[in-house]
Amino acid sequence: MTVRNMPSMKRNANPYELLTAEEVKEEFPKTSRRYAWTTKKLVTIWRSGGIDAEWDNTIKRHVFTRFSVVEFIKHIRRRLKIELDELGEDLQATGS
Repeated sequence: MTVRNMPSMKRNANPYELLTAEEVKEEFPKTSRRYAWTTKKLVTIWRSGGIDAEWDNTIKRHVFTRFSVVEFIKHIRRRLKIELDELGEDLQATGS
């Protein structure tokens, strides 16, 4: 079985599964490294309304829904693409 044919855990995952900050960093390693996500940053994103989370009193940690993290990553990528397109248009308009 090649890597391409292997079932992806992300595709088969429950979108409403709750993840701790450590699990978020493990599930999305490139994104979490790129934006230097820490527990504090993820909690700040939650408080600003970017992702859904709650405090789990049994483990004494914040937990984040997988779906909201995925949607937040998609939002970041869309915004960066828009910014890149606008930058390209500005460069073309100036003739550089």
